[in-house]
Amino acid sequence: MTTFFEIVLALVFFLWIVATVIFSIYSSKFKLLSKIGIFGYLVPQWNFFAPNPGMSDFYLLYRTQTESGEVSNWKNINEIPKRKWYSIFWNPDKIKKKAILDYAVELKSSFSDIKNEGDEQLLTISSPYLLIINSISYMLKNSGHNFVQFMILEENCLTEDISACLISKLHKIN
Repeated sequence: MTTFFEIVLALVFFLWIVATVIFSIYSSKFKLLSKIGIFGYLVPQWNFFAPNPGMSDFYLLYRTQTESGEVSNWKNINEIPKRKWYSIFWNPDKIKKKAILDYAVELKSSFSDIKNEGDEQLLTISSPYLLIINSISYMLKNSGHNFVQFMILEENCLTEDISACLISKLHKIN
């Protein structure tokens, strides 16, 4: 038999779920209410469908060159190798590759801004550019290659068009 306490607790959780759904759907109408008191802290505001959802996938590719001028094919930095059984719990490489891809997306947006200003040389000293080139160079440090170049590709999810957003210069691997 259910107790009064269980009924009240179930009612509180039910109202909490209803409030969360209402705030998620009509968030603009309740913006002021969400900032008042503890109400804004108790009711999460999730937006499952953002006003500007991501419409593109980004890929970061690199290729190497030897001292003799031999150039490799482009390789996707986020190729997924066969995972170990414990990867579901422990997979530190996933975070590293995600960070590099986040730098690529940031670099693409910086490139659009700098391109409008007309000084594309500024891009090569930006933090995302330097982080990407240093990360790839570190990854290839003992590979026997001397130079590295990277490219950011953007794939439109609706049209499946793929375009190169940025192709770097060749950089010496330290």
